Amino acid sequence: MYRIQVENILILIKLGCEIMGRYGCNCNGQSSGIGGFSDVCSKYIYVANEGSNSVTLIDSNTRRIVRSIGVGYVPNAIAANPMNDTVFVVNQNSNSVSVIDSSTNKNLGMIGVGYSPNAVAINPNTNLVYVANFGAGTVSIIDGNKYSVRRTLKVGNNPYGIGINLLTNMVYVTNMGDNTVSIIDGINNVVLGRIGVGYRPARVAIDHNNNLVYVTNRDSGTVTVIDGDINKPLGSIRVGASPMYVAVNHNTDLVYVANRNSASVSVIDSSSIRAAAASGITDVCASAGVNVFEIYVGQDPYGISVDNINNLIYVTKPSPSTVVVIDGDTQNVMGQITGLYTPAGISQCILGS
Repeated sequence: MYRIQVENILILIKLGCEIMGRYGCNCNGQSSGIGGFSDVCSKYIYVANEGSNSVTLIDSNTRRIVRSIGVGYVPNAIAANPMNDTVFVVNQNSNSVSVIDSSTNKNLGMIGVGYSPNAVAINPNTNLVYVANFGAGTVSIIDGNKYSVRRTLKVGNNPYGIGINLLTNMVYVTNMGDNTVSIIDGINNVVLGRIGVGYRPARVAIDHNNNLVYVTNRDSGTVTVIDGDINKPLGSIRVGASPMYVAVNHNTDLVYVANRNSASVSVIDSSSIRAAAASGITDVCASAGVNVFEIYVGQDPYGISVDNINNLIYVTKPSPSTVVVIDGDTQNVMGQITGLYTPAGISQCILGS
């Protein structure tokens, strides 16, 4: 079991409603605001629509579209901040990040960042927002209170994805142009170095229960697993063709990978990888004990997010402009949501989404 510090309160990372309860949430869509989180049980799923320059809000209980909010040009990534009810939307063709007040669902304006931004992640420990600028080879660091860029860091070539380890305050940036992952110290905000991964690394997700970092390698058809304790790769797992977004279900220790050219979502048992690593196996991902299976979701799965409160997985599909919903208990497709416009990134205002 790992500990993280948020607003000087020690929080134990556990499964399901217990983790949300420690942030002041009763898992019925209500929040008491404990621990510095103003609305950790957000009722909305936020979807960035590249085709309409908007963000669509989906009610997480009814799974119906509530409304859309206009943002910048070609919004392709999104992250919600549980510290202060804000949502940050990356606008690739505007070189900017839109800020939405999730308590009123109003657009507060845009923050200029680097050229062709492509990913965003939030560290609630520090209330800093990290944006990967694909065309500039940099990461912009935004103050989550002042909505201004505090610092810009040089990373690798064509940074494409970002994930933040809340256990260690390490920030992981995939560099699609040089097949590496840059590691940033999230306290001092300096680049510590790079790790070699697969070909054309895309997105990142952190399993905080097992302290593992998952990196999708788009052109290798694999996922590299990095040990968050020592920042070294444990090996790679074969998944479907062109894996893009990846997300972790902290209720079940399952990792979901959207395979864009396989019409499927790969599901990886993260606890089996940590167990194999603890047993001293050199290449844990080659171990027969690592369980991977596929869920067919149809054409063009791209973005993915886990609703850890309702135990649901949401998968965006840009080409048919739909969002598929997967039951986290049965791993079956429950249905799909229509009425979107080339949906890409997707997020909910809770940890691990």
